[in-house]
Amino acid sequence: MKFQDNIKGQRIALRKMRPESELAEQLLQVMSRNRESVLTWMAFDEDNIIPKDINHASRILHNIDTQIKSGLAIYYGIFRKDKFIGFVMADLYPDRAEPGSFIDKDYAGKGYVKEARVLLDSELFTNSVIKIVSSVDFENTPCLHLMHSLGYKNEGLMPKRHYQKYRKEYRDEYIFSKTKT
Repeated sequence: MKFQDNIKGQRIALRKMRPESELAEQLLQVMSRNRESVLTWMAFDEDNIIPKDINHASRILHNIDTQIKSGLAIYYGIFRKDKFIGFVMADLYPDRAEPGSFIDKDYAGKGYVKEARVLLDSELFTNSVIKIVSSVDFENTPCLHLMHSLGYKNEGLMPKRHYQKYRKEYRDEYIFSKTKT
């Protein structure tokens, strides 16, 4: 798969996440400020996505770069006027992708994630992905609304699908999918 380095939207730009010092600084600021909301919904281990200091932020970006180069995942930073405000990503498999997203709480609810996901979905389908599958915590109302607004099909609820370390409990998740047309 050959993903573009930069994708321009109407209000945002997606940029492939790279191990750059400026991005490491922005990642540290944004993720630290949003720690609680990130841990509430994301399945990531905290050490893999929320940096403790600038060196940790650089290591996270190097790990992301390794995943991108190995073809295991794609990560794009969401930028608004050159400011990092979140990211979209997808774990990659031979014919499907499993995406996720994060947005700074100061930019939530303004349509930036929807625009980023439209761009990401298009890029995935351009790169041989046949089906996009997304799992969403049953109480994550903003993400559930996003899936419906993007035209994803609700495939059903999977009880106790994943262990949420932050909440220390197994959580029910809805599974959504979209197939290339």
